[in-house]
Amino acid sequence: MAQTLIWSHEALDDIDRIAEYISRDSLYHAQQVVERLFDLADELPAHPKLGSISNPPSQKIHHNKCPRQYCA
Repeated sequence: MAQTLIWSHEALDDIDRIAEYISRDSLYHAQQVVERLFDLADELPAHPKLGSISNPPSQKIHHNKCPRQYCA
């Protein structure tokens, strides 16, 4: 059964800042990155084990999945 993905305000703000930063060089690439991030996020409810999981001090579970070229 698919779960619901709930976006935090901080996560959405981060995406806005990422898009703003990339758009300084390329509006097209900024849009592509944002679309890819949302596409990946759309997969999480149906595939909750997609990507790696980290537990920061707040003990909330965070899924780390990003376009390959931007992952560290």
